[in-house]
Amino acid sequence: MLSELMSWVKQMVCLVIFLTMALQILPDQKYVKYIRFFAGLILIAVLMKPLISFMGMNGWEEEIILQMEEQNAADMDWSGMEEVQAKVYEEFESRLTEDLAE
Repeated sequence: MLSELMSWVKQMVCLVIFLTMALQILPDQKYVKYIRFFAGLILIAVLMKPLISFMGMNGWEEEIILQMEEQNAADMDWSGMEEVQAKVYEEFESRLTEDLAE
């Protein structure tokens, strides 16, 4: 528990240092409001990480990604892929030979 807390504090400190450096490096002040907006979003996500883990929702993003990958794999129809690939190669070869003939 204590190591997780220390890790979270380190992440917060590194994030704040990085964001401060990013704001100082900006050549034009018109981008500052956008950087601060996105920095706020990132800061909120980092602040909520311990709350999410406390609620027992660790790894929820990995589960969602795995479910999406499984769904995409199930939806893909790989039958006939070799024929399509051969057709594309033939078209490319015919265009290449026409260009070389000219």
